[in-house]
Parts: sequence; C-alpha cells; structure tokens
Amino acid sequence: MKTSITINGVRFLKHGLKDPAGKYYPAMVYRSSKAHITGSDTITIYAKTYDRGLPVELNPDNDTDSSTDYFERDSVTYLQGTPQFDLLAAIAR
Repeated sequence: MKTSITINGVRFLKHGLKDPAGKYYPAMVYRSSKAHITGSDTITIYAKTYDRGLPVELNPDNDTDSSTDYFERDSVTYLQGTPQFDLLAAIAR
C-alpha cells in the first residue's frame, strides 16, 4: 500500500520532494538514533544538491558562509515525538 506524506504542502516522493507549486527537489530522508543533544532520535531531510536546496515551506537550515568558501546543503531535522517525525518514520533510512 502506497502512503502519501505531505508536510506544510510539500509532498514526499521516492527520491525527492515537490513543493506546493510542483517544483521538484532531490532529497534524502535519514533517521539517526539518539543523535540529538537531547538524546532523542531524529529524522533529517538533506538536499541532494547545493543549488536547489529544500522547499522554503520546510524552513530549512543552511549555515553556508560564502566569504570563507564554506558551503553546505539545506537540511531540516525533526525530533522524535513531533508529528513530522511520526509521518516520516515510515520512509526514513
């Protein structure tokens, strides 16, 4: 049975995300055990590319500092016990 997951209007597909306007974003969803400073399990969504990032509807984190040539991809982390964590648990690796 296929499950449809949507958070803030962003649809989760097999290899990426689609924002409410239909734009595709390549992304990965990973689960980490007790990785957070609070000792909670987490699920993190990582953008696969630097240029596309993640949809703004997910409020991604990105601490890129182009003045020192430090670049990172967008990411969003959800802690165990949040509704988003519960939704994504079925598809996280």
